[in-house]
Amino acid sequence: MLHCDPEDRYARLKERGNIWLEENIRLTIEEADHIYKKAVTDNMPIINTSRHSVEEVAEGLFYWVENILHILDGRKA
Repeated sequence: MLHCDPEDRYARLKERGNIWLEENIRLTIEEADHIYKKAVTDNMPIINTSRHSVEEVAEGLFYWVENILHILDGRKA
């Protein structure tokens, strides 16, 4: 699961312009918090994107998936 802190989510949504009203941002942050808590409860992998650029997150995901695929390929052998 990709996750960012509420403060960062607020800033990112505000940067997108007037399309995001304060009420919509508040509801989005509340829903993200609910999903995050569920992910923690279910022991899902969580990647906090708050302190990383889009490029850094994409690169990290690439290597994470590549590693999983490599492990799975090894099991098939």
